[in-house]
Amino acid sequence: MPKLLISFLAFLVMCTAAAQKKYEITGHVTGFADSTKIFLDTMDVTRAIVVADSTYITDGSFHFTGSIKEDVSQVMIRTKNFEDYKFMWLSNEKINFSAEKGKFRSARITGSKVQSESDLYDSVAGNDRNKSFMFIESHPTSIVSANVLSVYASTWGRDTAMVLYKKLSPAMQSSTYGKDVAEFIALNKNPKIGDRYVNFTQENVQGKKVSLSDFSGKVVLLDRQGKLLGNDVIYPEKSAREQVEAAE
Repeated sequence: MPKLLISFLAFLVMCTAAAQKKYEITGHVTGFADSTKIFLDTMDVTRAIVVADSTYITDGSFHFTGSIKEDVSQVMIRTKNFEDYKFMWLSNEKINFSAEKGKFRSARITGSKVQSESDLYDSVAGNDRNKSFMFIESHPTSIVSANVLSVYASTWGRDTAMVLYKKLSPAMQSSTYGKDVAEFIALNKNPKIGDRYVNFTQENVQGKKVSLSDFSGKVVLLDRQGKLLGNDVIYPEKSAREQVEAAE
C-alpha cells in the first residue's frame, strides 16, 4: 500500500509539472475598439513567419495560452495588417504585455527572463558594435547573445564572429542561432573576384534540392528573402531580379 501511494503521488507530481509547462500571455492595451483581432506569430523550420494563434481584444485585454517545446522562442504579437507589432521572446511562463495603439514597439513586457535580457541589450548596446561585443562576452549563456551574433556575424566579419562564437556557452553554440554562426564561419572564406565559389545546396520553390554547382559555367541570380532582425522584419527594397531588370 505505501508503495502504491508513493507511486500515485509521484504520478501527480509529474502531471502537475507537465501542466505547468505552458505560457500565458495577458495583454493590456489602450486605444483599440472591442473585437479588434490580435495575432501571435511564430516561425517555422524555414524561419518563415506563420500564425500560431489569434484572439480578440475585449475591454482592453487579450489572452494567449499554449506551450512551446523549446525553452524559448522568438514570436511576434501584432494587429491584422501589421499597423502595430512587437517581437518578443516567449517561454513557458506567465507574461504580461502592456502597450498603446500605435506604440507596440515600446510595449512593456514582464514575466519573461529572456525578454528582460533582450531589453537589457537594447538599453545598453543597441546597434553599438563595441557594446554589443561586450554584451555577448558578459552574457555567454543567453540566447539573446547567440541571436545578436547570428544577425550581425556577416556585418562584423568572420574573424570577429569566430572570436565571439568561442565565447558562447556550449548550449548556445548548439542553439539554432549558434549553428547559424558556426555555418557562417565554416563557409565564409572572404572570396575575391576570380576565386571559386563556396558550394551549397538548398530546396527550390518546387521543393527539389539544388546545388550551386549544378549551374557551373552559367550566370546565377541569388535572390534575397525577408529576414527577422531584432524588432523588425527586414525585406530588401528591391529583389535581386528587379535590380537586374532595372540594370538591363
